[in-house]
Amino acid sequence: MDYLIDGRKFSLSYSELKDHYARFLVMTDDEFMKNILSAAHLACIISYLKELSITNTVGDLGIVHQLIHLAAGTEGPCVNISEIREEFKTLLLLS
Repeated sequence: MDYLIDGRKFSLSYSELKDHYARFLVMTDDEFMKNILSAAHLACIISYLKELSITNTVGDLGIVHQLIHLAAGTEGPCVNISEIREEFKTLLLLS
């Protein structure tokens, strides 16, 4: 599907998003980390399409926020790759 935002043309394929999401689910943690910026980008797109709340996306425990913490190498009690990947899997599920 093609759409316009501020006169700029964008394209989106739901089936391609689903395939991209599925590839992240089977990655090892190392592979996931090597593709973390792509994961964050995908999280942004899917969050927008699913109309997820700010709390679930960019809030302190939001999926996009947590992916950025992983990318930045932040350490802390809430930055756990296993928990973040589980949240990625469930919150961003496309049916």
